[in-house]
Amino acid sequence: MRDYLWHLEVDPSVCLISPYPLKLEYQTFDRYGPNGTATHIPTLGILKADGAVVYADVVSEAMLKEQWYRERRRAQLEAAYADQFGASYSIITELALHIQPRMDNVRRLWRDNRTRDPQAMSAVRRVVDGHSAEATTIGHIVDQANYGDREAAVASVLQLAISGEVQIDLGTPISENTVVTFATADCFDGEG
Repeated sequence: MRDYLWHLEVDPSVCLISPYPLKLEYQTFDRYGPNGTATHIPTLGILKADGAVVYADVVSEAMLKEQWYRERRRAQLEAAYADQFGASYSIITELALHIQPRMDNVRRLWRDNRTRDPQAMSAVRRVVDGHSAEATTIGHIVDQANYGDREAAVASVLQLAISGEVQIDLGTPISENTVVTFATADCFDGEG
């Protein structure tokens, strides 16, 4: 669960995370048709910046194998959340969360988001605000910021990525060579 929360906390498209958000009552079916109702309370509710809502259960692969009925009910839950709330539903396991290098990148973003240096952020923000829309690298931004503490400047760039002001690729290990692209007016609304 902690690892999934780390992913959500550094995702600029996530506005709100709610534990055990609601109780869903839904129709159950067997091969002969409707056979009753069941209730379900998801582990998390996630509100995205675009208004989309995702309900998710976070379980281990071992628990998913032991509780075989979860997979069988997945389609019914997906349909019920879509019909009743216009939302999506998913089951998240450690296999989806621990993909490398994404997990190491999420850990780094999470760690660097707790390191605050207002002077470094000001220096980095001046560079980002004055930069053209062309892609660049973290190292290039840090070089232009010309701030004495290079690690604090890198952390500031990563904090801007968490807020959605710039984008970085989490599919490759974060380094000073990581490509930075800039948010456009239609994909950044200033919240998150």
